[in-house]
Amino acid sequence: MNFDFLKSKKVLLTVAGASIVLGLIFTFGGHAAIKATSDDKFCVSCHSWMDPMVESYSHDTHGGNNPHGIKTKCVSCHLPHDSLANYLFKKGVNGIVEVTSVIVNDPKEMDWQAHREKRESYVFDSGCMSCHSNIEETESQSAAASRMHNLYTKYKDADKDPLRCASCHKNVGHKKLSKILYDRTHEPVGEWEDDIK
Repeated sequence: MNFDFLKSKKVLLTVAGASIVLGLIFTFGGHAAIKATSDDKFCVSCHSWMDPMVESYSHDTHGGNNPHGIKTKCVSCHLPHDSLANYLFKKGVNGIVEVTSVIVNDPKEMDWQAHREKRESYVFDSGCMSCHSNIEETESQSAAASRMHNLYTKYKDADKDPLRCASCHKNVGHKKLSKILYDRTHEPVGEWEDDIK
């Protein structure tokens, strides 16, 4: 009997078994980590200094303020959903940026209006479209909405100044954001009409 063959077979089986176990741990552990860090409660724990965003999210339909109490997770809008690789890459980059920002920046000095002007880089259409894929169905919306959504379809892939969902839906996910931001730096003036969506 050839003992070298048996030893190499035993080593090969051990390596294969260990690889399978590590692969399963990595797959299920990675999935659990992604799921745990995609929950709104996780986002709010790191974003507690972002009180205006958290408060306005709680007032919005997407934040559960609807007849059904259904909530959209922060990552549904603020991460791309076109591919798993892009999602994970952007999630990692965002994580580094957000942690650095929390450590380095003073929340009282945050220029929220400047960030709002760059909203199209924080909201990903692929997330919007994963729930609102029927925007071209004219029966379910007004004539004005149909016209605008047809323009979106036409210009979403334009080389210069493409249309994004957040181009028109300026406060989507964050109802009363204008008032909340105003009240942080000014004497509150009472109730406002809802922000234009």
